[in-house]
Amino acid sequence: RTVLVGGGNEILAPIRARFAPRSPFDWPPELLAAGVAGGLVFSAGLAWYLTRPIHRLQSGFRRLANGQLETRLRPEMGRRRDEIADLAEDFDHMAAQLQQLIAGRDQLFHDVSHELRSPLARLQVVIDLSRQNPQRMMAALDRVDTESRRLDGLVGELLTLARAEARASAPDFDDYFDLADLLRKVADDARFEA
Repeated sequence: RTVLVGGGNEILAPIRARFAPRSPFDWPPELLAAGVAGGLVFSAGLAWYLTRPIHRLQSGFRRLANGQLETRLRPEMGRRRDEIADLAEDFDHMAAQLQQLIAGRDQLFHDVSHELRSPLARLQVVIDLSRQNPQRMMAALDRVDTESRRLDGLVGELLTLARAEARASAPDFDDYFDLADLLRKVADDARFEA
């Protein structure tokens, strides 16, 4: 047991100096260098972790804009479960909808071109037949009238479809057709062409 006489300041001074609060910059240079290097490595890793999926998203948007509608990004994100992965899933959903809409548009163009060509071809047949047999001019004119009405109806339906898509809603009416009337029209067309 040691008894300090006279306050013992001279003995406690080295101990107090050892445990006294230091300045934040009063560290050994080797330790400061290691801390800075570790911080830089950690920051670079974090930046790479955050920017890599953003670059993938950017690349995916570029490919989609160039017409590659099969582009999907969620598989490229790996096991990420963050907001960027959610954004990739939303991108995939948008790309699938665009692909479906464009496929539907292409099918519509194909169907419309076929539907418009049929009455036009029948009109051409009527014109050729009326040239061969001028006595059937009235029947030919009736047929021209029928086919021109059909063309007018098709164009009207296309305009209705365009308006409905512009409003981004379906028409407010149910569209029914008479199967017997359709069959009668097909039979009339076949009979006339025969």
